[in-house]
Amino acid sequence: MKTRAVPELSRVTDYRPTSKRPSETHRRRHQRGTAVIVVLIILSILMLYVASNSRALFNMQRELKLLDQKQRQRLESLSQTNRPALKR
Repeated sequence: MKTRAVPELSRVTDYRPTSKRPSETHRRRHQRGTAVIVVLIILSILMLYVASNSRALFNMQRELKLLDQKQRQRLESLSQTNRPALKR
């Protein structure tokens, strides 16, 4: 019968058996952390895109209102000059 060698224990001894699991767990945690960072970066880029498009849409809406006002003024002035004289 073989007897196992008992390692000497000290105050700092790690009592977990040595295996590949801690390194695999560390690798998975690292990959998950990296994935979270990548997703956050993509979300921030999308938010910047949405904000810039919203601003552009607001500016275009304001410009459209201004063009509409100018065209109404132009058409009103044309209709007043082309209006026939009223007969009494």
